[in-house]
Amino acid sequence: MILWKTIKSAVVAAFNRFNTCSSDDQDQVEYCQAEDDQFEFVRQLGEGAFGTVVLVKNTLNPNLVYAMKEISKKASWDYVKNEWAIHCKLTKLSHNNIIAYIKMRKTPESYKMFMEYATVGDLWVKIPQGSPLPPVEAQSFFKDLISGLNFMHSHGIVHRDIKPGNLLITVKEYREVLKITDFGWSTHYLKNKSEILLTVCGGSHPYIAPECFNKDHRGPPIDIWAAGIVLINMLTSYSPWSAAKMKNRQYKRWLKRERGIWNSLDELTIGFIRTIVESDSCKRATISEIEASDWYKQNFNTPAKAVIMVAPKNLVSAHH
Repeated sequence: MILWKTIKSAVVAAFNRFNTCSSDDQDQVEYCQAEDDQFEFVRQLGEGAFGTVVLVKNTLNPNLVYAMKEISKKASWDYVKNEWAIHCKLTKLSHNNIIAYIKMRKTPESYKMFMEYATVGDLWVKIPQGSPLPPVEAQSFFKDLISGLNFMHSHGIVHRDIKPGNLLITVKEYREVLKITDFGWSTHYLKNKSEILLTVCGGSHPYIAPECFNKDHRGPPIDIWAAGIVLINMLTSYSPWSAAKMKNRQYKRWLKRERGIWNSLDELTIGFIRTIVESDSCKRATISEIEASDWYKQNFNTPAKAVIMVAPKNLVSAHH
């Protein structure tokens, strides 16, 4: 507990000292030019298309640790600027289920974004293939995810790339907490307080809502769809399909209510998931409807009848 408070205080102090979020205007980007803080590489945390994420610590204060995302200059500047601006805005507004942005540095070779370090890792760490989460734990993480999305949507921002790799787990006051990160695909879906349709299909195919493949689409429903797929990941340790397209056999089985990995789930759970992973975005559950549902309010600490997991053939691995 003492160590957590020390680290938290150090991160807050660093944010107050180094944060460069000075404008909501994405064209006005400034960089931290502090020369006095030295960083030491600890270990690599992950790797993406345009760079890596590593753990670094401040040599002057070893309790001060960051996740540093280094983005190659090969990445589009518009992409980097968008991620910076949105992450900055969300951090300034502050929410427990959003990874905090600390600062950004620009070097001749790359852009370096310093962020809050999530001590456990991403959600994949919690759901190794063949080992689904207990319902009580999946529900807790799902509530964190919905809380974070509700916060983003209330400020006119849609994530567009919700998946386990972009959901980090950390420990806060003896409880594991899920936090949303990686805002590279995020965008504003409100203009003059009116909702606008989105035209670009972003994210990873197993988590993309079906309407994104075919037409202009609303923002919030695509995040809700992806959250539903993440819930299936947590409760089965598999992805239900590789893409929500009619040519995909597993997706067609879902639409026809035929057997699939979802058959291992109880009626309350599968009924709840069907309101979220609903192909018609107009009928898809809203966040307020999700929060009012029986599954969301269910106390899974209450003993329930055991469910034997029988994995059908031709499963889609959730681990990419």
